[in-house]
Amino acid sequence: MSRPSKTLGEFIIENQSAFKYSSGELSRLINAITFSGKGG
Repeated sequence: MSRPSKTLGEFIIENQSAFKYSSGELSRLINAITFSGKGG
């Protein structure tokens, strides 16, 4: 049985806590790009 693929945004959100200086800016940027690509 195959596992559903994770989006890049999901991966970053799940793993950003592992990086000491992560501010969440990359997650917000990817979410904005994703939202704008869907026709907003």
